[in-house]
Amino acid sequence: MVLMCSVRSCKTKHTKNSDIKFHKFPKNEELRSKWLLAINNESWFVPSQHSVVCSKHFDMSDYETNALGNKKLKIAAIPKSTIIRRSLLEGTSSFKRQQ
Repeated sequence: MVLMCSVRSCKTKHTKNSDIKFHKFPKNEELRSKWLLAINNESWFVPSQHSVVCSKHFDMSDYETNALGNKKLKIAAIPKSTIIRRSLLEGTSSFKRQQ
């Protein structure tokens, strides 16, 4: 199964060696509802267990970094319907492990 972002206007698909991360919809109903409102998907869209939103829709402040330098989405993070132009702001890939 190919991972593809659930945001209607986004065509991002999982590719090998990509820095793009994919995040499953939260199980918490209240937070899931906020995600659905935030991404402006049609009212008929019901995310499945395989539905995901790509990291292009999250700000860097939506992530926390563990002791190994890996980034993890914060529990209360909510995606944006537009793509965050992280690479333009930072000039580098935001998900490569710091060395």
